Amino acid sequence: MNGDEIDSIGKMGARNPEEAGIGVADRPRLLLSGLDSLYVCYSLDMRTSKVDFPDLEYRKEMIRDGWRDFETLTLGCEDFALRPHGAKPYRFLLENDAFSLGLTEIMQPTLKVQFRSEALWRSGATALHQRIVEWARSIGATMIAPESVSRADWAFDFDFPDMDLDEDHFATRARKDAKYRDGGRAQTFRLGAGHTVIRIYDKVAEIGQSSGKVWFFELWGQTENVWRVEFQIRGERLKAGAIRTLGNLEELQGDILRQLAHEHTTLRRPTGDSNKSRWPLHPLWQSLQDAIADIPQFGLTRHYDPKNGLQYRKFRIINSIYGYLKALAALAVLESGHSDRLITLEDLTEEFPEMLQPHHIPSIWREDVEQRVRDYEFGKW
Repeated sequence: MNGDEIDSIGKMGARNPEEAGIGVADRPRLLLSGLDSLYVCYSLDMRTSKVDFPDLEYRKEMIRDGWRDFETLTLGCEDFALRPHGAKPYRFLLENDAFSLGLTEIMQPTLKVQFRSEALWRSGATALHQRIVEWARSIGATMIAPESVSRADWAFDFDFPDMDLDEDHFATRARKDAKYRDGGRAQTFRLGAGHTVIRIYDKVAEIGQSSGKVWFFELWGQTENVWRVEFQIRGERLKAGAIRTLGNLEELQGDILRQLAHEHTTLRRPTGDSNKSRWPLHPLWQSLQDAIADIPQFGLTRHYDPKNGLQYRKFRIINSIYGYLKALAALAVLESGHSDRLITLEDLTEEFPEMLQPHHIPSIWREDVEQRVRDYEFGKW
């Protein structure tokens, strides 16, 4: 998978590829980008499920007493390793190559799922979510609320042989930062804490020293000189960006990433200017911003108020109307019998009032609009 294979590719707008005299050819090359980790909570009604929770508890205790790491078992349509400990506050921890599941019987949300990195790169979030939905169905559990995204980690991997980063070259709103070195060489820069964390690190070194995810080498097509820019976003920051469900995540990820890479944190090349924000962008950050610009964006991140979704809803309605106008234009072409004459938006909007007239009754219009106002004020959309 590469940057061109992310779902819903789009453009944010015009960009100047020669900003600060930096040519495109001089920038680090994007090798891979997408979701590297994802945590999603599901609210299930377990009263009708086929899961034998007393048996799971017994098995967990037996594993613990036997000093084993896990016991394999089949639940519904998935095979899992049952661990001898839970995932607080969840009583049971079930794992396989695609998921790590925290499961309980009564508490809501009932299920917290970590989508594993390799599975995300191989299958994508949508397919993995569908597996969870099918698994819940296979054990007789019922989804009683939409899923809720609690954490999402986006990764952008670059071929970056000439690493020249310094912690003082970041212009950031983050209050906390850290630099980690190995053998005197900078290996990781961390900016922020809590709900918003940005990491820039040597991914090849991290694989060798920690994660062991050597399958990335095949995805990259190389085994050295790969640096990752990673955005780890949790809870309140996701909510502030209107990201609650996986559908929200797909639609609005471009907005939140753009805000983070343009306004929250940038990497600069120093000049004599005392104002760091006026330093030219580092080539790595230019490549990063270009990659993010290729993700669909609504432009709502700066203005979206989680307590007031009016702007977002208005945008979606207008977008739908625009789509229907295209359909009307196509029908008008067919109706005219002149397939070579394109109906423009301006042509159509001139005729629109007349087309609406047979459907418009002023008294009913007023009643229906007033009713919708009341509905919206009380949260009924």
